[in-house]
Amino acid sequence: MNARIYCLSDKILLGRTSNKSIQYVSKCLFSKGFRIDEIQILPNNVTENFDDITRFEGRQNLFVYLLDSQISYPQILNGICQKTGAEKTISNIAKTVIQSRYSSKNIPMPKESADCQLVPEGAYVVGNIYSDIQCVVLSSKNDFYLIMPSGEQELETYLDKMLTFVLQNQPQYKQCQTFKTFGLSEQNIKQVLADLIKNKDKISINVYSDNLDSEIIIRSKSEQVAFNEYVGKVFSRLNKYIYAEEAITMEQTLFKLLSNANLCVSFGESITHGNIVNSLMTAYPEFSKYIKATYVFQDAKNICDRISAKTSTIQNFGNSSVETIFEVSSNIINETGSDIVCGVVGSFENEVCKSYVAVGDKNAIHVYKNTFCGTYAEVIDSTTKSTLFYLIKKLRQNDFHFNKKTV
Repeated sequence: MNARIYCLSDKILLGRTSNKSIQYVSKCLFSKGFRIDEIQILPNNVTENFDDITRFEGRQNLFVYLLDSQISYPQILNGICQKTGAEKTISNIAKTVIQSRYSSKNIPMPKESADCQLVPEGAYVVGNIYSDIQCVVLSSKNDFYLIMPSGEQELETYLDKMLTFVLQNQPQYKQCQTFKTFGLSEQNIKQVLADLIKNKDKISINVYSDNLDSEIIIRSKSEQVAFNEYVGKVFSRLNKYIYAEEAITMEQTLFKLLSNANLCVSFGESITHGNIVNSLMTAYPEFSKYIKATYVFQDAKNICDRISAKTSTIQNFGNSSVETIFEVSSNIINETGSDIVCGVVGSFENEVCKSYVAVGDKNAIHVYKNTFCGTYAEVIDSTTKSTLFYLIKKLRQNDFHFNKKTV
């Protein structure tokens, strides 16, 4: 199970205390087999950020909220209830613990403390004798939402018990298959798989998208279901968009392919201005072993000067054309002697980017045309991802493990 930790603490952000609570929680999660995908430190007032920190819901995640102030509790509680549809209710466990603390001191209960008696309906609650913030965990669909006070003594006392509850109640899947795709929106994928998604008796299928980069997770709770046949239908419908059979990024996929085959690639970029190579090097500095050469072109003259492209080609067809990127890529692979070449040229005008991507080797180079709409940053990101996608498809040549297994 994946875990995401959100620590709400003005004190940490202002440098008034260290983040020992995050370190402690991280170690506990890791020791129990959780994979930590995200850690964030946020202000106590997190109302505007809640949608951002739950954007991965439905993927069998554990969301951990560490609170060092009572003022954060109603905000997190409201956010969880809105996300899951759970109603707020008074917990007898929380009520007893909190009221006894104030009655023993013979002082009135503040409103902030009274708010801590509320929990999502159906939540598992463990009473906290050290402060008003109670230990609360709610299971919803494939996810768990855990609220914990961030005090050291409280974490040492209660965290293990809360994580044990999560592990004992997580969905148990007999079989699971993940596909990563590029080129279709979440809505498009759901339309293609509409009949399969409706059949949720024994097999579940979930789609999560970041722009055109999507993750499809297929799970089965029964060994009796014809799981491979079901997955085979998904594969056959989305085959040309699939770039990986596991939950990894394009950069990770490309690194595995190049390192396993011990191949070198050369890049030529104009419209992306080096963003493609930069994204690879940021993900894995070791990519430098497999990048033979990199060219970043600013204009037509720059192209001609650097890789001996014919001026007539650019004059006749322009900076952004099939003919230009084909000639540029051919010259790059001939001059560098790399195994693979990948080049991209394009234009951006009125929030429309038209690009041409060339991918190939000494035997053949294929050119693909793309059109993306949006801000400059958005279309450059899409153009970068599409270029990596074509490069991955070239290297894979449809060589998927699942394809071998089922065809």
